Amino acid sequence: MRILFVTPKINARKTKKVILRLSIYVLLLFPFHFAWPENEQSCASIIEKYTKEIQANPDNSEMYYKRGYQNLDCKNYDQALEDATRAIELDQKEEKHVSSKALQDLIKTPELKLQAKYYELRADAFLGKHDYAKAVADYTTAAKISNYNGGDNNLAIAYCALKQYPQAIAEMTKVIKREESSPWNRYKNTNLAISYNNRGMYYFESGDYNSALADFNKAIELGTGYAGYLDYVMRSLIYSRQGNFKKASEEISNLMKKWDNLEWSISYDIEKSPHPYKYFGRAFIYFLEKKYDNAWKDVHKIEELGQTVDPEFLNELKKASGRVK
Repeated sequence: MRILFVTPKINARKTKKVILRLSIYVLLLFPFHFAWPENEQSCASIIEKYTKEIQANPDNSEMYYKRGYQNLDCKNYDQALEDATRAIELDQKEEKHVSSKALQDLIKTPELKLQAKYYELRADAFLGKHDYAKAVADYTTAAKISNYNGGDNNLAIAYCALKQYPQAIAEMTKVIKREESSPWNRYKNTNLAISYNNRGMYYFESGDYNSALADFNKAIELGTGYAGYLDYVMRSLIYSRQGNFKKASEEISNLMKKWDNLEWSISYDIEKSPHPYKYFGRAFIYFLEKKYDNAWKDVHKIEELGQTVDPEFLNELKKASGRVK
């Protein structure tokens, strides 16, 4: 199982807006990042800055935390893991040295409890290393420490990767309830579209196609432009899985009419973040355009990524192309 990642709608005629949208959506999806270094040199220089501060004050847990998140931004997951673990150790050490009972009680309050975010950092590092069981353990610990019960997108991702779909769905349901009850802001519908899409993916992976379809419909209904083509592709895939290939074809055909340069958009998206369902969407376009050789190439890509190709689509492609593989 791979981490599911959805990218926003891309319109070739609005390239300048695309760059801004991508930046916004990235921040929405990964709010735990401080800043994304532009290159390896900036990664190294920022990490070095925190390293010098640690050398000057080796018992400062906050500096390990900051360097750990910088390592996470730079995809140095092993180093991020080490920094997070050291921050946890120092935090526990500091807590033990507090003698006053009043101060001990104060430290344990969610507002001042540093340890929760340290566990979250370590969980993020485990997630980056695809060590999903340990990520779940640390996300759960962080939630208990901070007394937080509003759901966590990353915890849901880890559950899904472990094929623990009921837990992933339950976690995303918490996220959706929290976002629906939050005060209005300009990104509220975008956040909800993301969350409904993600929960729809988890329902789909669990085999609950009706619930998945309802969530993809809701994401499309929100109409933020974020959910984009993938919600429609997933609806098509569900129709095909339910034995209605005609309806599946109509879904993609209608999408091609309403979406400027759909094939280009999916190809661009695949280049940035390959995923089996993106390949399925493009393969279906090639199928409808009778570009069967290209469709077969995407089928093989789906298989290479460890995903089973939709049986109905595969049968129709075999009949139309006169090939078996």
